[in-house]
Amino acid sequence: MISFTIPGRPVPAVRMTQNTKWTPSAQRSLAYQRMVAQVAQYAIHPRPLPWEYVQVVVTVHLKATKKGDLPGNRGDWDNYGKAVCDGMQYGNVFKNDRCITCGTADVQPCATEAEERAEVVLSERVLTRLNPFKDAPSCSLKG
Repeated sequence: MISFTIPGRPVPAVRMTQNTKWTPSAQRSLAYQRMVAQVAQYAIHPRPLPWEYVQVVVTVHLKATKKGDLPGNRGDWDNYGKAVCDGMQYGNVFKNDRCITCGTADVQPCATEAEERAEVVLSERVLTRLNPFKDAPSCSLKG
């Protein structure tokens, strides 16, 4: 299991096309992914991970409102996870993020802006392989 923390306010991934790639929100998202890549490169050795399948748990902490609720101007939970996973792929943590077979993203309130962060936990996921010959009918030669 590997865990690390990305400091600062997390930035969700945004949908990009060639035309929208240069918008301020897209550039903010790409800058955050580059920061994720740097933090992950520092925290993870060897790279890419030797695991065939990976489980990712991302916990995002955002400054709460005065009532203690999550802010209304936040991104979707899945876009936070995507930004972190894309940043890790950019940082060569894994060859391709298709190796992620299980993932969760959780958004939690925190008390102050200084506490805003994203916590990432990576672990190897072992899948049971199916035996294609297990249930196949047996062949027998009758003589």
